[in-house]
Amino acid sequence: LLSLQSSSIYAGYDFRLRYSSNLLRRQTYSKSDPTITVTHSSQSDDIPKSRKQNLLDGSHKQLVLLSKLINFYALSSSLVRADSSILSDSNMKVPSVNLPSDDFWYPPFMIGRWNTSLIFDGATFSNEVQLQKLSENNSVPGFSDLSVAFISSMGKDVQNLTLRYVQIDSHTREDHPFNIRQLIKAFTPNIEVTSAPYSFQKAPDWFHSEANRWKIQYIDRADHSEGTIDLYTRKRLINVFAGNVETTEFFTQTLTKSSNTSQPTRTIGDYAINWKLSTPASLKDEFVNVEDLRKTDRLVGRLNILVYLRPSHPLYVSYSRKGPQPVGVFSYNVSMQRIGDLLSETNNSVYPFVYRFDGPVELDKYLVIR
Repeated sequence: LLSLQSSSIYAGYDFRLRYSSNLLRRQTYSKSDPTITVTHSSQSDDIPKSRKQNLLDGSHKQLVLLSKLINFYALSSSLVRADSSILSDSNMKVPSVNLPSDDFWYPPFMIGRWNTSLIFDGATFSNEVQLQKLSENNSVPGFSDLSVAFISSMGKDVQNLTLRYVQIDSHTREDHPFNIRQLIKAFTPNIEVTSAPYSFQKAPDWFHSEANRWKIQYIDRADHSEGTIDLYTRKRLINVFAGNVETTEFFTQTLTKSSNTSQPTRTIGDYAINWKLSTPASLKDEFVNVEDLRKTDRLVGRLNILVYLRPSHPLYVSYSRKGPQPVGVFSYNVSMQRIGDLLSETNNSVYPFVYRFDGPVELDKYLVIR
């Protein structure tokens, strides 16, 4: 453990850091900006072997981004501002009322399979809450494995990940069961999703949406445990313009884990998943027509995971006095390359109407049954 109280720019902040065995991070603090920022730093090979061994302890499996901080360098002010602005964005507040809504309908150019890379680009936290407090007791999502189902090992880079978007009832939809299996396998290879049926049916009215509740079951081969991830969607936002699409989904996640050697544990967290995807032409302000979009074979963008304090957290009342803003955001750079031929992929992505009384399904298995 290392205390940084001796550093003048960290005066008043009590940070205790552990180190991981692979990718290390750096942290900066700007007095003019109310954030703490964590970004890529050096590789662990830069640390002497003897010192590295002393820094690794039995709890390194618990992902705490603070534990990956070792070198502290100044970031450009533009990067700090870019990362911190989302913390004060009014659209990113936790909804005070749960709003039932249908699943996202994506633009047609996203139909098909995509070879995807997610490269960690840093994390930004409000300086109104001590980072040490955020990482304690798994009380905030992102600081331990599976606390955010979609990025089950926060801070890890993944490449050659396949994501799939399909056509259901003439609409472009994300294949949620397929994608969550791919994501969890890529970020945590020791964890296998055994069941992840999703309610693809349209909401029957303005007050109910079956797609708002999703149960994922898994087994962890590393410690011979099993568990359930219950996701409750509180609100969805989508913005589509020309070659750009941005989605934000607010979740309350309940993670229940059990094994033969210990008592079951239950962890609840609030977070939001914000995807920003664009065609390269749209980023260059080039004219984009329908034919260009139809032929799109590459997407680039950013994935933000915003994390929140729950009402049960000791710091919730003092931090949320200005409204339920995120207390931190983890950011990834996203690159997606279309897999296969556009025409064949489009034809292969058409799935039948999912009947209401069939309940939650996994599309590949649903086809076999039907």
